[in-house]
Amino acid sequence: MWRLWPSAFLWIAIYVFLAFFFNSSGAFGPAANTAQTSIAAALQVANLYFPICAGAGNCGANAVYWSLSLEEQFYFLFPFLVFFLPRKKLLLVFAALIVAQLLTPRPTASLLWSIRTDAIAFGILISMLTSVEAKLPKEGVLSSAWVRWTIFAALIYALTRTQIIFPSIAPGVTAMVSAALVLIASKSRDLLVPSGRVRSLMVYLGGRSYAIYLIHEAAFFGTREIWYRFYPNDEIDAGLTVPFAIIASVIILAAAEINYRLVENPLRKIGRRIADQYTSPRQRDNAVGSLESSELT
Repeated sequence: MWRLWPSAFLWIAIYVFLAFFFNSSGAFGPAANTAQTSIAAALQVANLYFPICAGAGNCGANAVYWSLSLEEQFYFLFPFLVFFLPRKKLLLVFAALIVAQLLTPRPTASLLWSIRTDAIAFGILISMLTSVEAKLPKEGVLSSAWVRWTIFAALIYALTRTQIIFPSIAPGVTAMVSAALVLIASKSRDLLVPSGRVRSLMVYLGGRSYAIYLIHEAAFFGTREIWYRFYPNDEIDAGLTVPFAIIASVIILAAAEINYRLVENPLRKIGRRIADQYTSPRQRDNAVGSLESSELT
């Protein structure tokens, strides 16, 4: 809560402000639409609202919040499952969620598309397997750098092509490919990317990925607005793609770094101190270890 909510609510407010007061070009769309989407995001139901607004063509500039709402709903409901179900039944429940949804057609912006609990179920199963030191099947095959990079390239390619190759079951395929990447990364053995500059860059971006997620649409629309104010007669076309991308990228990275240092990280530390009051030393060590591992993966 202390990590996610402060940044989320801050950028909800920024989106609304920009839509009302920094929108001469109309890049942020109608301000009323952004205000409505922001209410749904603040109430953690943006994923349920998204199929409605998408069907009507009136989603706001911050429609990306649908996935954060799904995540928050999981955080609210999962503790009850842990409390009432033993470990073996938990495994069966999440395996059933995967089987039930994996190959189910989920058209883009449909309700089933917005409630993709199969991806969450994959994450839980990986976490439960990792907690008992389960070994990655045939881990030795990854000893070759060529094999590692071939697998990595194939998985990344699959992620970028699922909507084209498997349009009706793209969410399920995306969940499977992502689960494979997370499973490999969860071993924390540098199986895909060895220590070095590339890994350091990826870890850096991973640490700020939540801020980038919240900010990127505001940066894209804001860049359009900035461009419009300097060059009102120009269109963002292929000839302007490079400068547009550079400006947007600078805004995203700068704003993400500021958000990470001044909002996300300091408040997460406060939340950790509060949580420490209710945990045993052993639980605290496990929680810190899990947090560090999640930041890397």
